[in-house]
Amino acid sequence: SAGVVRRYKTLMDGRRQILGFSIPGDWIVPSLGNELSFSADAIDAVRAHSFRREGLNISFAGQSEVLARLYELAQAQLAEAEEHILLLGRRRSEEKIACFLLRMRERWARVGRQSITVHLPMSRRDIADYLGVTMETVSRTLARFAREGIILPVPEGVRLLNVGRLEQLSGFEVSVAVSAD
Repeated sequence: SAGVVRRYKTLMDGRRQILGFSIPGDWIVPSLGNELSFSADAIDAVRAHSFRREGLNISFAGQSEVLARLYELAQAQLAEAEEHILLLGRRRSEEKIACFLLRMRERWARVGRQSITVHLPMSRRDIADYLGVTMETVSRTLARFAREGIILPVPEGVRLLNVGRLEQLSGFEVSVAVSAD
Protein backbone atom coordinates (compact mmCIF):
# COMPACT_ATOMS: atom_id res chain seq x y z
CA SER A 1 0.00 0.00 0.00
CA ALA A 2 1.00 3.63 -0.38
CA GLY A 3 -0.25 7.04 0.71
CA VAL A 4 -1.91 8.42 3.82
CA VAL A 5 -5.55 8.01 4.84
CA ARG A 6 -7.39 10.27 7.28
CA ARG A 7 -9.83 8.40 9.60
CA TYR A 8 -12.47 10.59 11.24
CA LYS A 9 -15.92 10.96 12.77
CA THR A 10 -18.25 13.86 12.15
CA LEU A 11 -19.85 14.96 15.40
CA MET A 12 -23.55 15.83 15.75
CA ASP A 13 -22.79 19.57 15.56
CA GLY A 14 -20.81 19.16 12.33
CA ARG A 15 -17.34 19.32 13.85
CA ARG A 16 -14.84 16.70 12.76
CA GLN A 17 -12.64 14.62 15.06
CA ILE A 18 -9.73 12.99 13.29
CA LEU A 19 -9.19 9.57 14.83
CA GLY A 20 -5.87 8.94 13.15
CA PHE A 21 -3.78 8.87 10.02
CA SER A 22 -3.09 5.52 8.37
CA ILE A 23 0.26 5.21 6.63
CA PRO A 24 1.54 2.44 4.34
CA GLY A 25 1.45 -0.90 6.14
CA ASP A 26 -1.45 0.03 8.43
CA TRP A 27 -4.69 -1.91 8.34
CA ILE A 28 -7.92 0.07 8.36
CA VAL A 29 -10.43 -2.13 10.09
CA PRO A 30 -14.07 -1.07 10.40
CA SER A 31 -16.00 -1.80 13.57
CA LEU A 32 -16.90 -5.39 14.34
CA GLY A 33 -20.61 -4.68 14.01
CA ASN A 34 -22.57 -3.98 10.85
CA GLU A 35 -22.44 -0.18 11.22
CA LEU A 36 -19.42 1.82 10.14
CA SER A 37 -17.76 3.47 13.12
CA PHE A 38 -15.81 6.11 11.17
CA SER A 39 -15.20 7.61 7.74
CA ALA A 40 -11.92 7.61 5.85
CA ASP A 41 -10.50 9.54 2.92
CA ALA A 42 -7.22 9.61 1.07
CA ILE A 43 -5.01 12.61 1.82
CA ASP A 44 -2.65 11.90 -1.07
CA ALA A 45 -2.38 9.18 -3.72
CA VAL A 46 -3.28 5.94 -1.95
CA ARG A 47 -2.85 2.36 -3.07
CA ALA A 48 -4.69 -0.07 -0.85
CA HIS A 49 -5.99 -3.61 -0.82
CA SER A 50 -9.47 -4.61 0.33
CA PHE A 51 -10.39 -7.89 1.97
CA ARG A 52 -13.69 -9.30 3.18
CA ARG A 53 -13.46 -10.25 6.85
CA GLU A 54 -15.02 -13.68 6.25
CA GLY A 55 -12.46 -14.48 3.56
CA LEU A 56 -9.58 -13.44 5.80
CA ASN A 57 -10.72 -15.70 8.62
CA ILE A 58 -10.75 -18.70 6.28
CA SER A 59 -7.52 -17.76 4.44
CA PHE A 60 -5.44 -17.30 7.58
CA ALA A 61 -6.65 -20.39 9.45
CA GLY A 62 -3.55 -22.43 10.29
CA GLN A 63 -1.09 -19.76 9.13
CA SER A 64 0.53 -18.82 12.41
CA GLU A 65 3.06 -16.37 10.91
CA VAL A 66 0.29 -14.36 9.25
CA LEU A 67 -1.83 -14.44 12.38
CA ALA A 68 1.17 -13.30 14.45
CA ARG A 69 1.69 -10.35 12.07
CA LEU A 70 -2.01 -9.43 12.31
CA TYR A 71 -1.72 -9.55 16.10
CA GLU A 72 1.30 -7.20 15.94
CA LEU A 73 -0.67 -4.80 13.72
CA ALA A 74 -3.61 -4.88 16.11
CA GLN A 75 -1.28 -4.17 19.05
CA ALA A 76 0.29 -1.23 17.17
CA GLN A 77 -3.12 0.25 16.38
CA LEU A 78 -4.24 -0.14 20.00
CA ALA A 79 -1.05 1.58 21.16
CA GLU A 80 -1.70 4.41 18.67
CA ALA A 81 -5.23 4.82 20.04
CA GLU A 82 -3.91 4.92 23.61
CA GLU A 83 -1.33 7.55 22.62
CA HIS A 84 -4.08 9.61 20.99
CA ILE A 85 -6.11 9.50 24.20
CA LEU A 86 -3.05 10.75 26.10
CA LEU A 87 -2.55 13.51 23.53
CA LEU A 88 -6.13 14.70 23.86
CA GLY A 89 -5.95 14.68 27.64
CA ARG A 90 -4.38 17.24 29.90
CA ARG A 91 -1.60 18.37 27.60
CA ARG A 92 -0.78 21.89 26.47
CA SER A 93 -1.01 22.65 22.75
CA GLU A 94 2.75 22.82 22.25
CA GLU A 95 3.14 19.42 23.95
CA LYS A 96 0.50 17.94 21.64
CA ILE A 97 2.16 19.31 18.51
CA ALA A 98 5.68 18.30 19.56
CA CYS A 99 4.45 14.81 20.43
CA PHE A 100 2.57 14.55 17.12
CA LEU A 101 5.73 15.36 15.15
CA LEU A 102 7.79 12.83 17.10
CA ARG A 103 5.13 10.10 16.79
CA MET A 104 4.81 10.63 13.04
CA ARG A 105 8.61 10.43 12.74
CA GLU A 106 8.56 7.18 14.71
CA ARG A 107 5.72 5.70 12.61
CA TRP A 108 7.44 6.54 9.31
CA ALA A 109 10.70 5.04 10.64
CA ARG A 110 8.85 1.77 11.43
CA VAL A 111 7.87 1.44 7.77
CA GLY A 112 11.39 2.11 6.53
CA ARG A 113 11.20 5.87 5.92
CA GLN A 114 13.79 6.99 8.45
CA SER A 115 14.69 10.60 7.89
CA ILE A 116 15.15 13.89 9.68
CA THR A 117 12.28 15.07 7.47
CA VAL A 118 8.86 14.01 8.72
CA HIS A 119 6.45 13.46 5.83
CA LEU A 120 3.22 15.36 6.61
CA PRO A 121 0.79 15.27 3.68
CA MET A 122 -2.13 16.25 5.93
CA SER A 123 -3.25 19.86 6.28
CA ARG A 124 -2.84 21.98 9.38
CA ARG A 125 -6.63 21.73 9.77
CA ASP A 126 -6.27 17.92 9.83
CA ILE A 127 -3.55 18.13 12.46
CA ALA A 128 -5.68 20.51 14.53
CA ASP A 129 -8.73 18.23 14.30
CA TYR A 130 -6.56 15.27 15.35
CA LEU A 131 -5.04 17.08 18.34
CA GLY A 132 -8.16 18.90 19.50
CA VAL A 133 -6.70 22.39 19.00
CA THR A 134 -7.39 25.17 16.50
CA MET A 135 -5.72 25.45 13.12
CA GLU A 136 -4.34 28.82 14.21
CA THR A 137 -2.70 27.17 17.23
CA VAL A 138 -1.03 24.59 14.97
CA SER A 139 0.20 27.35 12.62
CA ARG A 140 1.47 29.58 15.44
CA THR A 141 3.20 26.70 17.23
CA LEU A 142 4.89 25.38 14.09
CA ALA A 143 6.01 28.93 13.23
CA ARG A 144 7.42 29.35 16.76
CA PHE A 145 9.21 25.98 16.55
CA ALA A 146 10.72 27.16 13.24
CA ARG A 147 11.82 30.53 14.70
CA GLU A 148 13.45 28.70 17.61
CA GLY A 149 15.37 26.41 15.23
CA ILE A 150 13.55 23.25 16.35
CA ILE A 151 12.05 22.48 12.93
CA LEU A 152 12.40 23.66 9.36
CA PRO A 153 9.21 23.60 7.26
CA VAL A 154 9.83 21.96 3.87
CA PRO A 155 7.35 21.21 1.06
CA GLU A 156 6.80 17.57 2.08
CA GLY A 157 6.55 18.19 5.83
CA VAL A 158 9.02 19.40 8.45
CA ARG A 159 12.68 18.73 9.02
CA LEU A 160 13.44 18.07 12.69
CA LEU A 161 16.51 20.14 13.59
CA ASN A 162 16.44 19.68 17.38
CA VAL A 163 14.83 16.36 18.34
CA GLY A 164 16.02 16.69 21.94
CA ARG A 165 14.14 19.96 22.35
CA LEU A 166 11.01 18.46 20.76
CA GLU A 167 11.23 15.55 23.20
CA GLN A 168 11.46 18.02 26.10
CA LEU A 169 8.45 19.94 24.81
CA SER A 170 6.41 16.77 24.28
CA GLY A 171 6.85 15.38 27.76
CA PHE A 172 7.66 11.99 26.22
CA GLU A 173 11.00 10.59 25.22
CA VAL A 174 10.92 9.10 21.76
CA SER A 175 14.15 7.70 20.36
CA VAL A 176 14.40 6.47 16.80
CA ALA A 177 17.67 6.27 14.91
CA VAL A 178 17.28 8.52 11.90
CA SER A 179 19.66 8.99 9.02
CA ALA A 180 20.15 12.28 7.21
CA ASP A 181 18.29 12.94 3.94
